[in-house]
Amino acid sequence: MKNRILLLTAAWLSVGLLYAQEVDEIITKYLDAMGGIEQLRNWETLKATGSYVMLTQGGKEVPFTTWYKAPVKKRVDMIVEGDTAIYSFDGETSWFCDPSRGVHIPMIMPEQQAKNNKDNADEYAFIDYKNKGHKVEFLRTEKLNDKDVDVIKLIRNNGSESYHFIECDSGHEVKIILQSKINSSIITTEILESDFRKIDWLLLPFSVETRINEKPVYKLLIDKAEINIPVSDSLFIFPSNK
Repeated sequence: MKNRILLLTAAWLSVGLLYAQEVDEIITKYLDAMGGIEQLRNWETLKATGSYVMLTQGGKEVPFTTWYKAPVKKRVDMIVEGDTAIYSFDGETSWFCDPSRGVHIPMIMPEQQAKNNKDNADEYAFIDYKNKGHKVEFLRTEKLNDKDVDVIKLIRNNGSESYHFIECDSGHEVKIILQSKINSSIITTEILESDFRKIDWLLLPFSVETRINEKPVYKLLIDKAEINIPVSDSLFIFPSNK
């Protein structure tokens, strides 16, 4: 009996090691496809322009400009009905100004929305994920758009969870599923990425469709992207904090 238990324990440990090895190989392939882990560790800024196609509003187009600054600063400006709407995160504080929603002066985002922003701020959570305190699990391989994809579960160090669908052949991340809480409701967000193009060394999806609770909401279409250009920190900071 003792030998049987030892054999079973060894078998379980072997399976666990194989899964850990497999998930790390999948992550490496994904990071290589994106441009390589060293490049991604050391990138500085990204600016992109394009339009949101509002799928719930008859395909109405909303021009946008977005900025990222490593590691987590983000801002997007949108032209909505002639006015500029701003949504920004400086690494700690989320704030917005959106005349189309009756917000004409900058204000702090509601607590739960700000928490969701902070929880998912790291664009490249798979880089050095163990050192960051994140966990990953390989779930399965399945078909998506007639291609094999590996499905990985990411559990961030803050407890938030997401599911990542990575093409077996290309290493492209083609789908992400996030769950967030707004008031007492659980919101499931699907992000579908396609039209991958290289900007310098960085691979970007130039088409990103967002679905909320299975309903298509908008599609982001990039016209132009630039990396490692000068971007001031002041762009992201809540105006009253400057």
